[in-house]
Amino acid sequence: MAGDNHQQFQIPTPSGNVDIYTLPYIGTKGLSLFLGWKRLITELSPDIIQIHDVENLMSNCVARYANNNIPCVMICGVHQAARNPITHFAKRVFNNLIDIPTLKRIKYIGAKTQEAAIYANKIHRTPTLITPIGLDEDRFVPEESIDWRKKLSLCEDARLLLYVGRLNNDGRNPLFLLDILKFLPEQYHLIYAGSGTLSQSIEDYAKSLQLQNRTHLVGKITQKQLPSLYRSCEFALMPSVYEIYGMATIEAMYFGIPVISTASAGAKSIISSGINGYIVNGFNHQEWASLIKNCSDSLRLEMGTNASNHIRESLTWSATATKFIDLYNRAIK
Repeated sequence: MAGDNHQQFQIPTPSGNVDIYTLPYIGTKGLSLFLGWKRLITELSPDIIQIHDVENLMSNCVARYANNNIPCVMICGVHQAARNPITHFAKRVFNNLIDIPTLKRIKYIGAKTQEAAIYANKIHRTPTLITPIGLDEDRFVPEESIDWRKKLSLCEDARLLLYVGRLNNDGRNPLFLLDILKFLPEQYHLIYAGSGTLSQSIEDYAKSLQLQNRTHLVGKITQKQLPSLYRSCEFALMPSVYEIYGMATIEAMYFGIPVISTASAGAKSIISSGINGYIVNGFNHQEWASLIKNCSDSLRLEMGTNASNHIRESLTWSATATKFIDLYNRAIK
């Protein structure tokens, strides 16, 4: 076994086992260093190395170690522009000391979105290929059938809206959805699937708006329960201030639910506004409410079908894996 201080796991797949090695680390986030990483890589002797993202000290260390002896690719997500002048200055310093030397040593960037490619290429013009994340369809099999209207004691004509994700202030804005609900007719109900530090705040705010009977926090639910929940709802709502990609968006669309989202990097790369969902620029709750209540049932169903077709054809792992293989082959060649 390679290394001295790692743990090794195996995950069986149809084509063989995938080995996973975990290492202890020191530091925090982008300034972390894994202990024993160099010895592990040396003993594994890989044909190609994939590192993750700019603004990451570990990426720089591995790229320097690989240099030109082992082809190296980077998978890059988008990053927010720094608004604080001090943070902006720190990012510029980090770019020059860490990111540019890293990108000079890698062969190719695999960018999750077009915005991620633009961000990385502003730092250094490394060859780039768009490699979106795919949906693992097997995670939902077998499905658990749940009548969510019955479970939540709702009448049959209740119209359900859905938020799936963490209930935190980490770029998401779940409280904003209650401002939208306030402007919708009484048959509309809002379901929150997830947990986080804002759970109590959501309950309190719903009571203050007298929307507690139309607001339902169901907590975390399993992957096998999600299909029936998605299919019970008319729209999924994603009011993110910042979102690198958006797996919940892909999941909802996969099950035929159009998504209304802010113009985050992930949403803009997945949703074609007016065709398989809506992209909204900003947080005008009346604009969001208007889109929901003025969308005809026929258009909503058409968008749901378009959404499902788009994900099944282009954004499942079976579709996106070929792009990663292309990325690796280009780097090796």
